[in-house]
Amino acid sequence: KIFLTGSIMFIDLQEGSNKILRLSIAIVASVLYQSILLTFNPYKRKDNFYLASLTNFLLICCFSLGIILKSCDEENNFVTDVGLCSIFIGMSLDAYKASILVVTLMLG
Repeated sequence: KIFLTGSIMFIDLQEGSNKILRLSIAIVASVLYQSILLTFNPYKRKDNFYLASLTNFLLICCFSLGIILKSCDEENNFVTDVGLCSIFIGMSLDAYKASILVVTLMLG
């Protein structure tokens, strides 16, 4: 988790917060950590293991939903009707509709 917060910030310092690259690398690092967690089971108590797995899964979900928000942003869509949102997600959404979709996915 220190790797996620520390080293991800050093990727593309000028335009990193405006691109999907940081989110993609964070998802890859989280999935790698989740697979290590599931393989080696470093906790003695099962409830600590379940809590760590659940929080890491929710972190992966948040990063994935962040990619939805970034790809459906108006700045990332092309001049034509076919933008990143409709290519990757399959729906043509603006920023408001994408935010509503993300909130509904997080709540339910």
